[in-house]
Amino acid sequence: MSVLNLTRENLDMMKDFKLKKKLNLRWRDINEFDHINDAVYLNYLEECRLDYLDQACELDSTEIGALLSKAEIEYRQPLGYKDKPFIYTRCSKLNGESFNLEYVITREVENDIEVIAKATTEIRLYDIKKKQQLPLPEEVVTRIKTFEGMVA
Repeated sequence: MSVLNLTRENLDMMKDFKLKKKLNLRWRDINEFDHINDAVYLNYLEECRLDYLDQACELDSTEIGALLSKAEIEYRQPLGYKDKPFIYTRCSKLNGESFNLEYVITREVENDIEVIAKATTEIRLYDIKKKQQLPLPEEVVTRIKTFEGMVA
């Protein structure tokens, strides 16, 4: 997405994002410039990542952990406490060792949807008992593909 504003008609572009979450902003998230502090965005991404793992991957968290190995955030404009933000999340890359989640943080303003930030995280799986990184199990790959509607 290369535009800051999406009209409701163009919101069709967001249909590929299988997870949409309303963000609950907290007063403590605001910095001295009266907008959400940039470091807090990682917390918002974490909330969505956990939702995605629960819904798409169905991991047994007593045996397999999910590690964040990389995060990149492109801030486009500030987010204020009174804004009504949403985060859209989808899997954008899937390979044998890891998968990437792509996020678009938006806010609704009158009849428009504004893009606040875009982000990508890389996730790797970890065997908790053996204390080592795991390749993506085929059942997890299949669950993600099914959740995303990807051709298997």
